[in-house]
Amino acid sequence: MRGLRAIPGVAEVVSGLRSLAVIYDEEHTNEVSICREIQARLRQDARKAEVPGRLVRIPVVYGGEYGPDLMRLSRQVGLSPEEITKLHSSVEYRVTAIGFLPGFPYLEPLPRQLSVPRLETPRPKVSRGSVGIAQGLTGIYPCDAPGGWWIIGRTDVPLFDVHSDPPAALAPGDRIRFVPVEDVP
Repeated sequence: MRGLRAIPGVAEVVSGLRSLAVIYDEEHTNEVSICREIQARLRQDARKAEVPGRLVRIPVVYGGEYGPDLMRLSRQVGLSPEEITKLHSSVEYRVTAIGFLPGFPYLEPLPRQLSVPRLETPRPKVSRGSVGIAQGLTGIYPCDAPGGWWIIGRTDVPLFDVHSDPPAALAPGDRIRFVPVEDVP
């Protein structure tokens, strides 16, 4: 939630996909005051969420070296790689949160047929631009990082640049369409 650090006494705010941690100074505020302020801002944000965010088209190369889990996913869900690609790219996703890594978008809704748990053993390195799915979500890795999502493709769209304003290319509320392409430009 934007702007919570501006509340007197709030020192830090850490948001997760479905959680919010607020660190505050008890000498300047209290839990009741902070909860009231958060509830007011949630109502405000809910009104803003009714206005659709911008539509961003993201080219993705599915499978092969860029989507090392596509074949295994195919066996897991009983769909061909082509059917998975068509299904995954047929949805208009919404950025519900940015987190885990700077610029990492959590995208919903993932088609029910593609809902799989995280990998049992996370990879020590997932390449920047990798498009993954897990636990009913789609995400895009903005940088090389460890990760436990099923990697089905890759994009060359930069998602985070510390020198840009804002540094994250996507924001909550943005709408995303994946466009299958043959090769990363």
